[in-house]
Amino acid sequence: MRIITLVCFCLTSIISFSSAEESLLIDYIYEGGHGVDFGKTTRGPIKVGEINDTRDIASPEIIVPGEDGYISNKPLSEVIRSAIIQGLESGDAKLVEEGQNFTLTGDIISSEAQVISGENGDSIRLTIRTNLELRDANRTVWSTVIFGRGTALVSEGFGGALGRALDRTVNDFIGDTYFQIEVL
Repeated sequence: MRIITLVCFCLTSIISFSSAEESLLIDYIYEGGHGVDFGKTTRGPIKVGEINDTRDIASPEIIVPGEDGYISNKPLSEVIRSAIIQGLESGDAKLVEEGQNFTLTGDIISSEAQVISGENGDSIRLTIRTNLELRDANRTVWSTVIFGRGTALVSEGFGGALGRALDRTVNDFIGDTYFQIEVL
């Protein structure tokens, strides 16, 4: 019995060690100025639907899996959805829960981080790939994959890289000419 307990303890310790991820409290606020005015659109309101997490991960709170990974206080899909909503609202977009002309949905495809060396020291580069789709009733009118990439010095921490990756996700999404053609 003592051997079984010891083996179970060792296995638990190995599993805990191999999946050690740094925990983050995320409170992202979009402060960018994309310069797109959705307030003048005559095409109708937008509903921001679900952003699904299609990555093969153990928990939706995992931002980057692995021994040197990162986990947040909320699912990454909620973080991305909130960032997109904030970006649209900063341009005075009319967002609704029903009665919409357009529905925006998406899938998180992947997320990865790497440490890169540079002149100013080591940096963390985070890339989050998100497929976004805009539907008008039952037909897709726009679809693209956004590469939200953010880089921050290691001394700034992973939160700096995440904030920049989310800013880039929002700016590239809002700045997409074909998206603007459909909704403006």
